[in-house]
Amino acid sequence: MDERKMQELSEKILVYLLENQTTLESYEAPDKLTTTSMARRLKENPNRLSVLLNKLVQKRLVHSEEHFVVGYSTKKEVYSLTPYGVSLAKAMVSHKKDEKESDKSNNN
Repeated sequence: MDERKMQELSEKILVYLLENQTTLESYEAPDKLTTTSMARRLKENPNRLSVLLNKLVQKRLVHSEEHFVVGYSTKKEVYSLTPYGVSLAKAMVSHKKDEKESDKSNNN
């Protein structure tokens, strides 16, 4: 996978986690925070997604932990944004929104 596609997928992951942000204080985490579920929802290869999630964890944008997950009897790895990841994801969403509005005004 080339660098540009990796960057695009990393951004998709951060925005996905921002949109599905939840507190993990409850006994069971939602399934949508597991690698398998994220890969299915983002229509990406789970192995590729796992590699990128680990890179995002190393960059301290994403936090991972073992947690009970709804529908499973054992703990699974679940992912959430760190405070830094939240601010970066919000900035990306805002930037994309500004780009869309700019494109609309240029087309009129």
